[in-house]
Amino acid sequence: MTLGAAVAALDFDGDGIPDDYEQARGTDFEEPADGAADLDGDGYDGVAEYVMDTNPHNSAPFEI
Repeated sequence: MTLGAAVAALDFDGDGIPDDYEQARGTDFEEPADGAADLDGDGYDGVAEYVMDTNPHNSAPFEI
């Protein structure tokens, strides 16, 4: 059995959020500060929003 190599998600700015997620959610993949920022004032920083797969620009817990 041959296992394929895992491909790590790109994170250009090193903020802990993959570039593709940042581009899809409207944050800047070249700005490391947005990983620690709470852009929508809901108490969760950008990394937490990524882990929970929520929108960093919407303070509602889930998108409807």
